[in-house]
Amino acid sequence: MTDQKRANELAKIINDTSKGLSAEEIFRSGVSIKTKVSKSSWYNSHEGSGHEQSMYETYVLKSVHNEAKELQAIRRANQGNFEFDFQTSSYTHVVYRMADHDNYEHSALDLELVLNSAEQEAKESQELAEYESKNEELKKIVEEQEAKDKAEQEANNKIVIEDFSKTVGKTVLFTKQGFGKVIEVAFHHSSVNDSVVGTARVEFENGQTKAYDRQAIEVAIKKAEMEQD
Repeated sequence: MTDQKRANELAKIINDTSKGLSAEEIFRSGVSIKTKVSKSSWYNSHEGSGHEQSMYETYVLKSVHNEAKELQAIRRANQGNFEFDFQTSSYTHVVYRMADHDNYEHSALDLELVLNSAEQEAKESQELAEYESKNEELKKIVEEQEAKDKAEQEANNKIVIEDFSKTVGKTVLFTKQGFGKVIEVAFHHSSVNDSVVGTARVEFENGQTKAYDRQAIEVAIKKAEMEQD
């Protein structure tokens, strides 16, 4: 049997046994199969309490201890062998970090569940699918709200056009120009949103004409009504 075939068999045994377990469950029921001390250059420039070298213990379940040790030996023997597939022979394990300081990835005492490649890919695919699903839901909510806002805006625009169009022929009163009449109205869409902006042209008693916005016209109509009462 080739190293690759045997490694894949051993990895499957370990992965099947560890499937679905948390880091804490594997750690509590596990044994250490490897100890590594950090060789980071960071320790060369930092000394004393809070700067001791970190230690990393690799744990697997007790029931697959022998398989994990054998697999480790095969993988170690094939370091540098480009034909050996380390991905298919990857195995689920837990790394327990022991240190007197935190770092940018881990706390001083930290358990990390390292999934085998197949499970990691499945996990990432599931997370991506969930992310895309949430994005689709959010997109749908946004689209529904936009459609609702558009419908409301169109309804409001219709009211504005109908009401403001009724001002044609109305008498208006402006402080400087005096009395006049609305002779025509025009509409355009706001550059800020899709609301309708109305303007009216007024002809005064002296023959001059001038354009005003909707608010000014509405105020001028009320002033004229009050003056005429």
